[in-house]
Amino acid sequence: MGLRYWKRMRAQVDRHADALPVDGPNPWRDPEHTLSQLGGGADLTDDARAERYSEWAERMRQRRCPGTAAEPATDAAASTAGYWSSEALFADSRRLEQEEPRENPWRVRQLLAVFDLAEGATPAEVGSAYRRLAKQHHPDRYISADPDTQAFHAEHMRRIIDAYHELRQLQNV
Repeated sequence: MGLRYWKRMRAQVDRHADALPVDGPNPWRDPEHTLSQLGGGADLTDDARAERYSEWAERMRQRRCPGTAAEPATDAAASTAGYWSSEALFADSRRLEQEEPRENPWRVRQLLAVFDLAEGATPAEVGSAYRRLAKQHHPDRYISADPDTQAFHAEHMRRIIDAYHELRQLQNV
């Protein structure tokens, strides 16, 4: 964030300073308060500071790579610790890819809407609607039309073909 942002925030604080509830002196405005009084750890010795940093670095390392700790972390241990591994992230997507495609009623309704058919349409009705719309929107019928009309019907034809193939795959027509 830029300097102008902080100046604007500072001006707003100054403007509304009297409206803020004050339980005591503001340590951020009071120059006699030091960082150690605010809990910043300025009173730590160099050894204590180094030890605190080492502990923090080790926690971060274990968080990034749960299997590098003293005892190897299992998948159960990693999941209880709340950390994500790439294996855990993609496990669900792999499971869904391996399962057979299930019929999604919302998707079927969308696909049938392309053909102006209601839910529960038979494969014969889907086939006849596909042929009817393919005759109506086939690009060869609009060779002499302007480019916008050709693009419109070509896009409709692509949607019709995609919907038909997906419906056949979902319903095993």
